[in-house]
Amino acid sequence: MPPHRDGSLIVGQYLESLNEITESKSYILLTRNEGIVYKRIKRDGEGRFVLYSDNDFYKPYPINPEDIIEVWRYAASITTHEFEPEDLSPQKIREMFEQIRNEIIEIRKK
Repeated sequence: MPPHRDGSLIVGQYLESLNEITESKSYILLTRNEGIVYKRIKRDGEGRFVLYSDNDFYKPYPINPEDIIEVWRYAASITTHEFEPEDLSPQKIREMFEQIRNEIIEIRKK
């Protein structure tokens, strides 16, 4: 899950109340319908929250406060695998996204 690498450990700070949410910050949420998600949060002005991803492939979506079971503010991450120099090259990153794009196209065809 961008901006974190697969296998990374995400550390969160438990929030006692949804009132502690700061807009546009990253959170780990335990929700009734989506399970555990890592998203940024905005308020929509109608009493709901809008969850959105750092990866713009995923579209933002609204969630009602009563559908949020727990919320944890992102505090830190621990990368468990070392980045290799070729992992960070622009060409390698482009190839990775192209491969993901092609896989998504294939999934949508099914």
